[in-house]
Amino acid sequence: MLNEPVLHEICHQGQLQAVITRNRYGCLVFNAEHLLIVDVDLGVPKFADLRDCPVSCQVALSQHQAIGALELVVEQYPQLGFRVYRTCNGLRYFCVTQEFDPLALPTQRLMQNLYVDPLYARLCKFQATFRARLTPKPWRVEADAELQRFIYDPITGIVLPASSAYAVCHLIEIIGEPQILPQFEQAIQVHDAYCRVSRLGLQLA
Repeated sequence: MLNEPVLHEICHQGQLQAVITRNRYGCLVFNAEHLLIVDVDLGVPKFADLRDCPVSCQVALSQHQAIGALELVVEQYPQLGFRVYRTCNGLRYFCVTQEFDPLALPTQRLMQNLYVDPLYARLCKFQATFRARLTPKPWRVEADAELQRFIYDPITGIVLPASSAYAVCHLIEIIGEPQILPQFEQAIQVHDAYCRVSRLGLQLA
């Protein structure tokens, strides 16, 4: 139920796995129907822009507490594996070892156990997809710093943002089973390339 223009589709063996859309404030967004993505807010610093803290910001957690909850889930369900990313104001988890239904009650309960951002959880349920922003929020970057410069990336086969002073998230840990399901491999590759996850020296935005 996406009301955003679709810019790119990611398929595996003819089956659609994810789409990239552009949201209302111009950011590119990764949308997946079965690849579980959990967005966790760790609290917003007092100096942050108010637009970074929607009404849903209810619980401020430390990174240690949030990842502890994830580790507990993996202890209970050892077949699961998560890629853990640090974002500007929190964490992003990708479960890469199992398909999930965003509308299923067990999925929603799992997300709640992982301290999911309530607004994000409602959006996933409303749109029947899991989502992850791929490009910086415009109010987090310097004026004119993020011009629309793009290059063709032969690894992913799509057009990606050119050199940037910012990253959207950094990959910081893999918890549980590390093997990625084949149908998720290209989608993860595209997400990581857009978000510049390995560029640890770049500022998160």
